[in-house]
Amino acid sequence: MDKGTLTRLRRKSLEEQFVWELENSFELSPKEAEAILLSAQTILGGDGDLGLGYGKATVIAVGIEESASKSLEQMRKVQVSVTVEGGQEDLEVMHRYGAGWLRCVRILRMTEEAIEQQALLTQEDLSRLLGMDVRTIRRDIRRLREAGYEVNTRGYYRDIGKGVSHKGRIVGLYLEGLTYEELMRRTRHSLACIKQYISTFGRVASAILKGIDDKVEVAYLVGVSPKLAGEYMELYERYKEKEGAREEIGHLIRYNRVPLFEDEDPRKKGGVK
Repeated sequence: MDKGTLTRLRRKSLEEQFVWELENSFELSPKEAEAILLSAQTILGGDGDLGLGYGKATVIAVGIEESASKSLEQMRKVQVSVTVEGGQEDLEVMHRYGAGWLRCVRILRMTEEAIEQQALLTQEDLSRLLGMDVRTIRRDIRRLREAGYEVNTRGYYRDIGKGVSHKGRIVGLYLEGLTYEELMRRTRHSLACIKQYISTFGRVASAILKGIDDKVEVAYLVGVSPKLAGEYMELYERYKEKEGAREEIGHLIRYNRVPLFEDEDPRKKGGVK
């Protein structure tokens, strides 16, 4: 995608409309508007779904607990909502890495969203959602797995267990010391996505610091799925005492506090428990 096309498409995105409104109606600087956009995406949409339905598709998938021994007719079905079009984040991936990798990012996103709703997508489901033949989907999944991602589709999930989401993988690499630029190169995700995942992890850490240790409650407070909350809580426990990561977690807590806890300042407790 050439730069001119990317610029025109960005100007028509929901994110760009939001930033334009902040700059023109509230006379904020571009930097201030971008900061508010990131906060809105993190708080209102968990991991960035500011559109609250924009780019979504509904699909009927098989329940996550169903075994292959049953016929399809006997299996419990679940209606799930998945994000096919990710707005400005997808545009950035398209610009940096091309249409093939954008398709891979969408496969990762949709399969993980389905799991969060207790369902599993098949390769045929992904084929229909993305308008590609199954052979292309199969090739993309192989490419993702070779790059180190878990792609939990129907059949594969039951063999390997739950695995780690791409969001958890990216936050883990960040806590290992990778910079944003290194994360973009390594994971081929947009900068906006990476910042959202890390900010959300900071909110989870903030909840833990205040004594919330139930992943369902943390998920409710932060606005993510219990599965993702559990992953982030495990990352917190793994890295909270590690040199370098401890200081970074304290920084994330200070700037990504859960609103419920505004009456207390994490800095008074030392940042990380």
